[in-house]
Amino acid sequence: MLFPFKIVKKVILIVLGILVIYYIVTLFQVIMVSRVNNDVPAQAIVVMGSNVSGNSPGSDLASRLDQAIYLYNQHMAPTIIVTGYQSPGTTISQAQASLNYLVAKGINPAAIVQVGGDDSWQSLGLVNQWCQQKKIKEILLVSDPFHMDRIGNMTSTLGLSPHYAPTRKSPLGGGSVVGDFALEGGEVAVGRVFGWTFMDWLHNTFLG
Repeated sequence: MLFPFKIVKKVILIVLGILVIYYIVTLFQVIMVSRVNNDVPAQAIVVMGSNVSGNSPGSDLASRLDQAIYLYNQHMAPTIIVTGYQSPGTTISQAQASLNYLVAKGINPAAIVQVGGDDSWQSLGLVNQWCQQKKIKEILLVSDPFHMDRIGNMTSTLGLSPHYAPTRKSPLGGGSVVGDFALEGGEVAVGRVFGWTFMDWLHNTFLG
């Protein structure tokens, strides 16, 4: 009776070992991609949403928008796409707060496009819809470094060609970034295997 149990135990340990190795490899890739900065000319700049404070972008979102302004002023793309939903307890969406911030910084409103989205997958889906209408393929993704691998994978899945231009002035730091990288490693690992729609559901169900 012990023989089958030993086999099952061994199989379980092997599977767990494979999963751990897969996670470590994925985490390493997330870290490596976070260091990539290939801000080359593209057709649009896409800024991923983040927290809003009152009617203004929070410090994290502001750092992403400042990066987009820099890219725009360097003539890297003629359009800035801002994303994000209205969080509970706020009076303005992330996308609207982003638009207001960019206009206040001197960006022509005609060069800014707003889309919504409750999370990265939904936001990029809306970005893709707009890009398809405009025959756009090449985009510059702007977010925090730890976020780049996941949104790059999502964007490629949707059929767009992403280039990475992460902010280097994010206010996030210390232990929180370690946790962010660890979480991103897990989400990328799951998303690659089970698909980003499932990962989107999993994230919203357990992380809110």
